[in-house]
Order: sequence, then C-alpha cells, then structure tokens
Amino acid sequence: GVGRNFPFLNTVARRVVGFDLPPMIARCRQLASDRVDGLEDDWAQVSRQRFDLIYASLVLQHVETDACRAYLDGFAAMAPAVYLLTRNDSDFGAGILDMVAASGRYRAGECVEVDHDPDTHQLRVLGRMTFDEARRASPGRHFEVWLDRVEPAR
Repeated sequence: GVGRNFPFLNTVARRVVGFDLPPMIARCRQLASDRVDGLEDDWAQVSRQRFDLIYASLVLQHVETDACRAYLDGFAAMAPAVYLLTRNDSDFGAGILDMVAASGRYRAGECVEVDHDPDTHQLRVLGRMTFDEARRASPGRHFEVWLDRVEPAR
C-alpha cells in the first residue's frame, strides 16, 4: 500500500521492510510519511530474508489464488509468525482462511472480526470466534488472526 502502517510498525519493530507490487512500491516511496528499512518489489529477493513476524494487512484478499498460496508458503519460510488481517473471501472466489488451513503450515489462533470505524479510522472489534467458525462465516467479513508456523515433522 502507501505505508499507512509504518508509523505503528516503527514503534514496535527494530527493522521494517515493506513488500508490494512495483507500482505500489513506487507510490509508497512518494506518499509514505514514515521511512522504513526497506521497500521491496521483488518477491524472490524479499523471500530470502528472515523476519520475526510477517504483517499482512488487507492484502491477500486481492491476490490471485495460486499466488496467495505461494505467499502463504513463503511467509512460513520467512518468519515463525504471521499477523493476518484479511477479508475471509478473496476477489477470486477463494477462501483466504481456507487456504491458510489447507497449507498445513500454521496453527491459527482465535479470530477477531473487525470492521473500519469511519469516525476514528481505526478497527472496531465486532466479535471473536474460533478459526474454524471464521472459515465458515459468510463472505465479506474481515478477521484478524495470529498464525504460528508449524514446524515440519522429521
């Protein structure tokens, strides 16, 4: 996006790297009020890096299904945890939370249903439910969920 989360992320992280498509990274360089340690538009480059946390906010719902699955696999290789804020259905008719479950790469925490409060421009909590309940929820709902990487069996 345009770096709206950078001010917060800079207060809680030692290092912040943003990744997006090339046109969005160009926009971010122009519009972001806060600077970060890196802005990347090359998935091959960024996916070789390691992080403590992947922060994926309102992005996977707009990504084509096969690419979304690849990003979820990549996230698991890059960090032990993912904060995911997403609509439960994608623009391509796939269930984002279903793809998380099908990946077998994560243990999902409780889902917090949220929406945008137009007065405060913050997220408003609508309720809490299990990951499986959120997977079955009607389309168009937004959820926050913490994903812990599951280590492969040896």
